[in-house]
Amino acid sequence: MAGCIPVIRLLNQPGVIDIGQKRTGVTGPEDAVRLAQKVAGRPNLTYRGVLTNGPYALTRHPAYVAKNLFWWLSALPFLATTGSYVDMIRNSAIMAMVSGVYFWRAKTEERHLSEDPAYVEYSEWMDRNGPVTRFFNSLRSGERRDRPEAGPVAAE
Repeated sequence: MAGCIPVIRLLNQPGVIDIGQKRTGVTGPEDAVRLAQKVAGRPNLTYRGVLTNGPYALTRHPAYVAKNLFWWLSALPFLATTGSYVDMIRNSAIMAMVSGVYFWRAKTEERHLSEDPAYVEYSEWMDRNGPVTRFFNSLRSGERRDRPEAGPVAAE
């Protein structure tokens, strides 16, 4: 994208150690969420049940939210260094397409997980009570819920 801040600069910060092909250290919100997911017991895409604690108490897709936040905030596509409105619009449109891919992945994942009754219960609870999910639902429907309900029982 023309005029964006190079993301590779963000990898050359203190706390990031390159060991051959491996990168260690927490470099941004995506890595912080991935670390929180590992601590909460969900280190990869293998389905091991429904988690309702940690970052999963805020949104159904904490990794996708963190990745989108990271890309938008690290690239700042709407602040093109050229000052050109065309570059700003083009950069933002490309970043919106990247966000669309993550949205599509999340919806596909939800479709597969909807076969599990525990996930359906969790998803319905998140629609009513998850802060991030409620925010996006309120934008879509124009209504807001002020009080969250008690959460679903965490998977053991």
